[in-house]
Amino acid sequence: MREKDDYYATYPANLPALLRVLGFDDGRSRLIREPSCGEGHLSVPLELYGHQVVSTDLVDRGYGVAGIDFLQHTPQFDNVMYDAVIMNPPFKHAIEFLRKSLTQAPIVAAFLKMSFLESETRETFYEDTPARYVAYFSRRAKSAMNANWKIAKGETFYAWHIWHFGFKGRPELISIKPEENDHVRKALALLQKDDVTQ
Repeated sequence: MREKDDYYATYPANLPALLRVLGFDDGRSRLIREPSCGEGHLSVPLELYGHQVVSTDLVDRGYGVAGIDFLQHTPQFDNVMYDAVIMNPPFKHAIEFLRKSLTQAPIVAAFLKMSFLESETRETFYEDTPARYVAYFSRRAKSAMNANWKIAKGETFYAWHIWHFGFKGRPELISIKPEENDHVRKALALLQKDDVTQ
């Protein structure tokens, strides 16, 4: 059964490998948009890496600016060019989120199932807008419906699908794995999710 608003939180340990692929773990601050921020499971560790994160969500989950429909124009947030958009978009609206994100930043990274590569509609999207990298998790990455980590089983095959604006060619496959470092541990403490580590 899918969550009503397609809210599946991303475990913070899924982030470090992405930042290394992007070169965003070098201590330099970037302006990053997270348009489906949920409770901050990506935004908090991104900020701990020193990045400035603009966090919004349609639903108020106690983090970021709530009531912002990413697919509608919001001048306060849309009339800005970001260094990157990093997100776990609602799966049913993922293509729309990706299309808009590519108008806002030269780099877009989306945490999505590997099955996102399937289907005729998404095949056409990938042909027209090829990803630069598909960084797949060789060890199962956690994502939890409603951020309920007690029932997160890690049974789904996830990847970071990464676009570089204007890229034309074949995506490069990269094997990555979840990592728990100091930033991740601090993020978990700040998120005050005692059940995350269980």
